[in-house]
Amino acid sequence: MLELLFTGLYIGSIHIFTSPDHLAALIPLSLMDSKKSWRVGLLWGFGHLIGLLLLGILLYYFKSLINIDAFSHYSLLYIGILLILIGIWVVVKSGRIKLKPSPKTHKHLSRISIGTGVVHGFAGFSHIYSLAPTISMNDTDFFSYFGGFAFGSIASVVLFTYLLCFIPTRITSKEQLYQKICKWSGIVSIALGVLIVIFFLSGTHDALGHHH
Repeated sequence: MLELLFTGLYIGSIHIFTSPDHLAALIPLSLMDSKKSWRVGLLWGFGHLIGLLLLGILLYYFKSLINIDAFSHYSLLYIGILLILIGIWVVVKSGRIKLKPSPKTHKHLSRISIGTGVVHGFAGFSHIYSLAPTISMNDTDFFSYFGGFAFGSIASVVLFTYLLCFIPTRITSKEQLYQKICKWSGIVSIALGVLIVIFFLSGTHDALGHHH
C-alpha cells in the first residue's frame, strides 16, 4: 500500500514538468496574476484533480468498456484546442493586464484556472498511461496510488506557479514589459496548441501515444 502511495506521489510530481501541454497552460495563466500566481496553480491543481478523479473512476469502474488507445486518440485534440483558446484569451487581455489585477480579473482567472484544470486532468493523454495501472488494482491499491498521484500533481503545480511569481516582482516598475511577457506566453500556448492539432490531423499523435 505504501509502495503504491509513494509511486503515485512520484509519478504525479514529475508528470506536470514532463507535460508541455500542462506547462503551456499554466505559465500564461499564472503570469496573469503577478502577486498570487500560486493561487492560480492551486485552483488549476484542484480542477486537475477533479478531472483525474473522473478519469480514474471511469477507467476503474468501466474498464471493460473503455478502449484506452481510442480515448487518448481524441483527448490530444481537445488539449490542443484548449491551449489555443487559453493563448487567445491571454493575448487579448495582456495589453490591459496590470501588475495588480482587479477583482473582476481575479474572478475570471479563477474560473478559467479551475475549468482548464478539469479538462487537462480528464483529457490529458499522458494521464491515460499514468492511470492505466489502476485498471488491475483492488479498491485499496487504487485509492493509495491515485491519492499519491493527486497530491504529487497538486504540490508540484503550486510550487511551479509560486516560482513564476518571481518574474513579475523583478519588473514591477516596467508594466509594459510585463504585458509583453504575458502576451508572448499566450502566443507560445497558441503555437503549441496549433502544433498538437497538426500532430493529431497528420497522425503523428499515434507515435506520441505509443511512446508513453
